Amino acid sequence: MARGRLPKAEPEEDEVQLDEPQLCDHEHYRTRAEARASVFEFIEVFYNRQRLHSTLGYRSPTEFEALPLAV
Repeated sequence: MARGRLPKAEPEEDEVQLDEPQLCDHEHYRTRAEARASVFEFIEVFYNRQRLHSTLGYRSPTEFEALPLAV
């Protein structure tokens, strides 16, 4: 480490960090674009549909859509 330089505390903006290690445990991406596409698919297709949303009364979107409409 050069004198006067602090170690990086924050990752670079273009670095891919995952909170879900099982997403890429067995994946080998040839390009950064492939990795980004995989992460995007995981978030949009799986995670956002499973997680509880406070604006939906702490239900998943699937549970919320299954509720009968209040008339």
